Amino acid sequence: MAPDITLDTLAWTDETLTPTGNVVIRLDATLTPFDGNYRAAMQRIERFMHALQAVPNVLDVSLQSSPVNADSASTLSGKTFGADTLKETAARFSLSMHYREVGA
Repeated sequence: MAPDITLDTLAWTDETLTPTGNVVIRLDATLTPFDGNYRAAMQRIERFMHALQAVPNVLDVSLQSSPVNADSASTLSGKTFGADTLKETAARFSLSMHYREVGA
């Protein structure tokens, strides 16, 4: 589904005894390859999120952390990298989603 995304960690919490009956899934991942273009990275992450939202029984996919701080209340900061340092950069992000089993 997303060969350019490397899964770093996957965790879940089973809430089947709560009224929602969902499983909360959190994943931390890295875009590979990453050429330092954060705008393109965010577009790739958004496409991945839309693909996850299209999976049956997956609800509420949300971005928990981004390779770029897009909060309008904060100052944009970061580094630019030369061609010789690109392999040291990474575009890491975290998502959370809810999964509900069929019939739940």
